[in-house]
Amino acid sequence: MRLIVKLPLAMAGLSALAIIAASTIATYTAEELMLSMDKDRLISMVHSRRDAFLTKLDDVKRDLLLQNTNPQITKSVPAFRRAFEVLGSNAGAYVRQQYIDKNNNAREDRDKLLDAGDGSPYSQVHRSFHGWFTELVKARGLHDLFLISEKGDLIYTNAKEVDLGTNLVNGPYADTGLAKVFKEVLKHPDGKYVAFADSQPYAPSGGNASFAATAVLNSEGKLDGVLAVQLPMKQIMEVVAYDDGNGMSVFLDTEDIHSGAKFLADTVNDNGEAVMAYHDVAEFQGAKWTIEGDYKNENIYAPIWMLINRVVISAIIVLVLSVGVGVLFAHLLMRPILALGRTFEKEVLTGIEEVSGAAVEVRGSAETMVASTEETSKQSTVVREASNQAAQNVSTVAAAVEQMDGAVREISRSVHETGQLVNQTADQANQTGQVMKDLSHATEEIGKVMSLIQDVADQTNLLALNAAIEAARAGEAGRGFA
Repeated sequence: MRLIVKLPLAMAGLSALAIIAASTIATYTAEELMLSMDKDRLISMVHSRRDAFLTKLDDVKRDLLLQNTNPQITKSVPAFRRAFEVLGSNAGAYVRQQYIDKNNNAREDRDKLLDAGDGSPYSQVHRSFHGWFTELVKARGLHDLFLISEKGDLIYTNAKEVDLGTNLVNGPYADTGLAKVFKEVLKHPDGKYVAFADSQPYAPSGGNASFAATAVLNSEGKLDGVLAVQLPMKQIMEVVAYDDGNGMSVFLDTEDIHSGAKFLADTVNDNGEAVMAYHDVAEFQGAKWTIEGDYKNENIYAPIWMLINRVVISAIIVLVLSVGVGVLFAHLLMRPILALGRTFEKEVLTGIEEVSGAAVEVRGSAETMVASTEETSKQSTVVREASNQAAQNVSTVAAAVEQMDGAVREISRSVHETGQLVNQTADQANQTGQVMKDLSHATEEIGKVMSLIQDVADQTNLLALNAAIEAARAGEAGRGFA
């Protein structure tokens, strides 16, 4: 693969790795940040609704403390108590019969009956105060209002539900939230304490109900009865309720009471939807209510997925741009490199041609040296043969000396023959010495020739080595010569 292709691919690969790493880190960080922000927003909203709820309860408390000194209240309590007691031991059943069983209005409109028309003292008192209580209930948005005697008799109710006339100490509703607040007020009969009961089932209303109550004092500052209200759960739930239209909702959980705040990152709500949830407890005057906030996962992760899609699209665009820049950069970078490569190629080819020519010349010189070496070798052979012949002559001379020595001994007796032989021998010895000188000179000449041959051989080897080096530099073009 050519470098001009490899370089853009390498740049694209590095860009892709960098983009993937950066996108992954950015997406993970953004997801964590957005989840944290959603969590904080949910918790903040629950706390806000909780505070609004507590404010509403505080309004109820202050209003009860204001109403328990209202002359209408302080007059009505003893009036209803005396009228109820006049009816005797069957008073509860009687008032239920007159104001519930014989009430021709619908259940939700029973409060419209002002007088049962039975002429009883109870109906007379009811006629005097019921209209005012009805206006108070509507003005405060209450579900119901109760007057309770010290004995626990429900001597008056505005809504006229089946709890009218029952007893909260030993009657059917003695274990309800209403009975609880009544008993709490008996423990604090100073008229400055308001008892609250959290959301609990209350059969007369057909669902859960919360109550608040305070003492009503007589002119001597002693307990005369108890004023209680059934909190307007619909209004209270509206105070708590919140829905941003984008998956986040806050509501009053009347079914489940938690002991404290709790965050659930991933759970399922009552509708089977996956949500992030946060529960908090609103505690007021010893009563507890659960404020719950839910945030649907599909709405939480919608912007996260949108962000991921944008990151992926941006990464693809950046990758394409990086490839384009890589290709352009590769072309700009490779253009001078390719030109330099072509120049270098030309210079190499020229060098190879020069080396090839030099190699041819070296080869011719080598061939000439080889021929000279062969001629020198032939001359060396001739010299060697001459040397062998001289050696044979020396051997012959030695034999002749031995023979002459024998002859000298044989002719020692004859002076004249000896002198003649000695003279002949001396002549021959002179000739032999001359031959030895000639042989020595020839030997020196042979040494010079051998030295010359060695120099020629060394030069030949050096030339051959240089030729081999040049051939190796030439590469493929010089391989044949090597």
